[in-house]
Amino acid sequence: MDYAAIVDELGALKAQIADLTTKEGKLKKALSESGYAEISGTLFDATVTWTERATLDQGMVRAILTEEQQRDCTRVTEIKAVRVVARKRAAA
Repeated sequence: MDYAAIVDELGALKAQIADLTTKEGKLKKALSESGYAEISGTLFDATVTWTERATLDQGMVRAILTEEQQRDCTRVTEIKAVRVVARKRAAA
């Protein structure tokens, strides 16, 4: 198996995904700012909704709970990650 080729293919794919994610963000922003709640295209329908999200203030938690209480409330899981970054070329 040619792992170097896999790394290069994955890196190229991640670059394409980054470009597509940027484009997706711009399109979503345009729809969000349109003032419409529902918009229909030829192939797809879109809805713009507002929701509330609750987040835990980590600073406040650290200020209120002791280190032991923080550990008691912390769940640790193992993860495996694959990171791909562009190689730096040596100066010519």
